[in-house]
Amino acid sequence: MNILWVEDFDVPFNGVADLVKPLLSALSPVPDREEFEITVLQNCSDKDNRDKLNRDSFKTEIEDYFQKTSSHSVKICFNPIDAERELSNSKDMYDLFILDINLEHQNQNIIWEQQRMSEGKEIYFNVDLRKAGIFLYYKMIYDYGIPAEHICYYTHYYAETDVIREHGEAYNIKHNCFGKFNVTDLISWIEKYRDDDYIKLRRGIIDGCQSIKDEIKRRVKSKKLKDYFHFYRFYKKGKEKDRFVLNVERGNINDTFSYLDMLQNYFPPVPPINQRHHRFDIFIRVLSREWDSKVKPSYLEGNDDHDKILRSFGEIAKALRNWTSHNIFSENDISYDEGDVAFLFIVIMRTMFNFGVLTQNFEKLLLDTFGSPALSITAICEATTEQTCSSLHEKLRGSYSEIKSLVTQKKSRCNAVQYAQMYINLGNLPGFNILDVAGYKASLYRMFWHNLSCENMSIESADYSFEQFNYEKFEFLSAIGEHIYKRSFSKQKRVR
Repeated sequence: MNILWVEDFDVPFNGVADLVKPLLSALSPVPDREEFEITVLQNCSDKDNRDKLNRDSFKTEIEDYFQKTSSHSVKICFNPIDAERELSNSKDMYDLFILDINLEHQNQNIIWEQQRMSEGKEIYFNVDLRKAGIFLYYKMIYDYGIPAEHICYYTHYYAETDVIREHGEAYNIKHNCFGKFNVTDLISWIEKYRDDDYIKLRRGIIDGCQSIKDEIKRRVKSKKLKDYFHFYRFYKKGKEKDRFVLNVERGNINDTFSYLDMLQNYFPPVPPINQRHHRFDIFIRVLSREWDSKVKPSYLEGNDDHDKILRSFGEIAKALRNWTSHNIFSENDISYDEGDVAFLFIVIMRTMFNFGVLTQNFEKLLLDTFGSPALSITAICEATTEQTCSSLHEKLRGSYSEIKSLVTQKKSRCNAVQYAQMYINLGNLPGFNILDVAGYKASLYRMFWHNLSCENMSIESADYSFEQFNYEKFEFLSAIGEHIYKRSFSKQKRVR
């Protein structure tokens, strides 16, 4: 989660820690005031007056502190001009906004000129900085479209909270207003959004698309763009593949940027009431649209572990594209949640771009929508002394047996060795509803495991055994596996 904090820090040096404490408590895994004072504040006193805060040093130190100690970020603006510039350039990069009310004390040399209409004419005026926070609040709502519930006032002066209360009563507006007397309420307000899965999903997608675009721009300059793209490997040898590669090598990636922009700007800060799942459904269709008839996992050459992972993710992406684009089911049949969208976004981005073996920061944000994993990848994959095989292989055997028995009841052309292929074959049968097989969403998660721990048998075999894939070799694969394991093998009922 990203926070924009507009505060002039008009407090004594020894009062800064108290002002920052609510953010530490809500965002830092070690909300320790003493540790914060040692790590940050000792470097932030004015060289000529040890009791005075050096604001520039403090801004750098505290922004770095949150970046290093948590998965959240805090950006500080000392005056409304800097805040408005940040809003104009990067408002979508923030999830919450915290405003001081009186921004006059440390900004005496600042003149914040604004304009308004009066008797049909546009006039200019200077904002009273003693109430700059209030003016900025309404500007954020009406000019920048930021939801009021994502903005709060935070002041260390009692009188200023009275101003906000009286203003709210006069205009029948309920503001989020916090002071040093109710910091626990501020902490709760931040934590509410910190723990919201929709916020995590939206932030992860925005940050993911932005980081990909930044990396593409960097590689265009260094002429190393082709190594960053995976997607061309799913094209069949021939003109289509050659054209894709040539465009990448020449840096002609406007279509890629348009696709990423569409994904990045798709989710509003607050989901429309009763339309969250509808939006998820449309997003999944847009996300998977690139997996059309020209690209297939079977076209990918190579068979090392990296290739197996890429092909596995390609199988998931292709199945998703086929089932959504052919309208096999509607949003009334299936209901995606934040975890589903997060998983599918990670999978499809990794079929398109080469992120390496480490978990990307945006992937960590997205995986957090699943909560903390109950089992490590080691515990999932290793057999205990009481077991003849690992927990994972027991689950694979059960899910494979389930679909295999169904296939044998249908036409022989549905039969196959691979779990994914059997599921796809069943989905292609006229009049057959794939939603009745183990749960459509569960099948996408199970493909992750079955495609890597490949079925090791003949098509008619009754003895189901599986390869032991080394998930721990790839950090990102371990992270994904740990987070989706429980959901992969849970029973999912069809939505009615």
